[in-house]
Amino acid sequence: MTLLELKTQITNKQLNDIYYFTGDEWKVMNIYIHEIAKIGNSKVVYADSVREIVPNLKQTSMLSSKTCYVVRDDKEYLSNEKIWDKVKELNNNILIIIVSNIDKRSKFYKQFKDDITTFDKLNELTLMRYVNNAIKLTNDNTKTLIEICEYDYGRILLEIDKIKQLAKKSNDYDWAFNVLLENNLIYIPPKDAVFELVDAILNRQAKLSYRLYEDCKNIGEANLVILLNLFNSARATYQVQSFLGNGDICTITGLKQGQIYACQKRLYKYTNEELADIMRLVQYIESGIKQGTIDDELSIEYLLAKIF
Repeated sequence: MTLLELKTQITNKQLNDIYYFTGDEWKVMNIYIHEIAKIGNSKVVYADSVREIVPNLKQTSMLSSKTCYVVRDDKEYLSNEKIWDKVKELNNNILIIIVSNIDKRSKFYKQFKDDITTFDKLNELTLMRYVNNAIKLTNDNTKTLIEICEYDYGRILLEIDKIKQLAKKSNDYDWAFNVLLENNLIYIPPKDAVFELVDAILNRQAKLSYRLYEDCKNIGEANLVILLNLFNSARATYQVQSFLGNGDICTITGLKQGQIYACQKRLYKYTNEELADIMRLVQYIESGIKQGTIDDELSIEYLLAKIF
C-alpha cells in the first residue's frame, strides 16, 4: 500500500483492520498511527508482541473502547504463519505491525508485500516547506539544518523547538540557529566529516572546524586524508576565485561542474594569497609528517591554529 493510498483511506475514513509499516521516517509514521487511531475512535496501545494482545482481540464488550494496537519488530509474528490467522478477527480494533528491516526473501514479505506501507525519508523540498512553515530561516540555513539532521523530520522538529526557545524575544531564527550551531547545541552525530571539515575551514568557520575535526578523530579518519582533501579544495577554490571570465571555466580549470558549484559557496572568504598560503601550509605539514619532523597526531591542531 502506497502512502498516498493510506492517506486516501484516512481522508475517506475507510480503514483496514491491519496495517504493516516500515521505513526510516519514524515521525511521519507516528503521525499516521495517531491519525488512524483518531479516525477509528480508538486509543493507541503499544505492545511487545501480537501473542500478548490476541486474548484482548477476542473480547467483545459494549463498554470496552476500541484499541489501536501497535507492535514493533515481533520476530515470532514475522516468522510464524499460524499467528497470522489468529488476528484476522479484530472485533473493530486495529493492529499496526511495524517492521524495522524487512527480509524480502521471507514468507512474511511475500505474503504481505502489497499491504506494506514504506515511510521513506522526505525529500529536501518537502522538508524545506515544513521548516519554513514552522520558522523563517534563510534557504542556506534551512538546507544546513536538514543536512545536519540527516533528512530526519523528527530530529528537525526537535532542533526547531530549540531554535524557537532561543529566539523567543528577538524572533531572529537565523541568529538563534547560528548560536546553537556554534556552541555545539545542535546534535551532529559523529560521521565521516572530512568534506564538512574542509568546507568549514574554507568558509572560515573556526568553531565548527574544531568540532568537525573531533568527529573525524572519533571515527579514526587519517590526518593525511584531511590534508589531501583540504589542499585539493583550496586549489579548486583558488582556481575559481581567480578566474577572469574569459572562456569556459570547466575547460580552462579542468574542474567539473559539481566542483565549481561547491567552490562558489566558499568564494572570497580568503584572498587568493591566503588560499595559496593554506596550500603551502598543507604541503609543509604533509612533508613534515612523512619526514618525521611533525607529529601526525598533532598535525591538524597545528594546521587549524595557523589558519585561525
